[in-house]
Amino acid sequence: MQNRVDLGRLHNPVHDGVGLVGPHELGSLERDGRRPRPHAQDHTHTGVGLEGLDHPAAPERVGSGHQDAAAHRAPDNDTEYTPDAQPYTEPDDVAVVEWLTQHCDIDDAIAQIRDTVGGYKPSSSRDAYLAVVAWRRGNGFWERDDAARALREYDEALRLRPDNDQFHKSRGDIYFNMARYDDALADYDEAIRLNPGYSEAYYSRGNAYDRKGEDDKAIAAFDDAIRMAPEFVAAHNNRGLVYARQGKLDLAIQDYDAALQYAPKFRLAFSNRGRVRFYLAAYADAAADFGAALQLKPDNVYDALWLYLSRLRAGQDAREALRGDAAKLDRSAWPYPIIAALLGETDETAVLVAAGSDTNPNRKGQECEANFYFGAKKAAEGDTATARHRLSAATADCPADYLERIAAKFELAKLP
Repeated sequence: MQNRVDLGRLHNPVHDGVGLVGPHELGSLERDGRRPRPHAQDHTHTGVGLEGLDHPAAPERVGSGHQDAAAHRAPDNDTEYTPDAQPYTEPDDVAVVEWLTQHCDIDDAIAQIRDTVGGYKPSSSRDAYLAVVAWRRGNGFWERDDAARALREYDEALRLRPDNDQFHKSRGDIYFNMARYDDALADYDEAIRLNPGYSEAYYSRGNAYDRKGEDDKAIAAFDDAIRMAPEFVAAHNNRGLVYARQGKLDLAIQDYDAALQYAPKFRLAFSNRGRVRFYLAAYADAAADFGAALQLKPDNVYDALWLYLSRLRAGQDAREALRGDAAKLDRSAWPYPIIAALLGETDETAVLVAAGSDTNPNRKGQECEANFYFGAKKAAEGDTATARHRLSAATADCPADYLERIAAKFELAKLP
């Protein structure tokens, strides 16, 4: 599966292949604002991915339903702007701009709104309205995966209202998903300066430091987010991932326990805790966690793979159980070939050769995964030499943010 990198982390909302979400404490303006979009990824980056977020239903009305710019007296530069002067929308209905931007082409209507409102005498209330319109437009483009237009709208919102913490947070999330982590951090830092109680901005700061490989700063930022919002399950999950990477497995377990205390059906916390329990050789407990995760999302092939390895290590009938689990998986997509090899339906060597082919555009990630899962199987079966070869290849060649790279190091350490 392409873009599968972040298997267990909860990211900044914008593109999921990763999974990220978490309680949103929006900034000082329009706090009912944006809902994080489901990251396509359970596999695009390892972050929290709360599945099942649906698009909002179409609004029943747009303002009173039929207003247009012509319904308002043409302004001049000496006329004060008031909320009653809004074209197209009622004062409390600016949020409709976000939905319409996501689903429709309203460029002409937005141009008329901006021309009409921009014709009033400059004032903080006029600029505040236009800033919210721009921010809502940015949110809509974000939902459409149009990062470039979203960024332009957030820039415009901040030009008009540079002191808005939520606008900085939203732009920071765009930068984060563009891998412009220093720019993202600058916006998160400014959001925090403007609103020191903004737990979501601390959480996003932690994610950015995590991506930069600055673990201590990431943990400190997650600490701040959790201190302000102890129930912030995304922050617990992502801090747990950093602790696990550092080898602080007891602290990682504590974070996943806390996440599950607040969100008992949080699948990624089950998966991540299961991996740490696997690292600790608590295989039956790991199997219980992966079983719970797979029950919540039966088509998740990675949970099925880890459940197989946990059952194998625990002395259970792993192959027959995997055969039942595989019935709900997509046989046409990677990494199902690994499942097929574990079931004896194809040869491991053939899977490794295909994954490592020069014509495979996803060669690096697929080789990484095949080497890890086959190596971990060989370790469980007592074939130390082959296990060492496969797991060493995984630690050497896996992308830095693949969980299999970390897992391979733990498995190598267990070999006699």
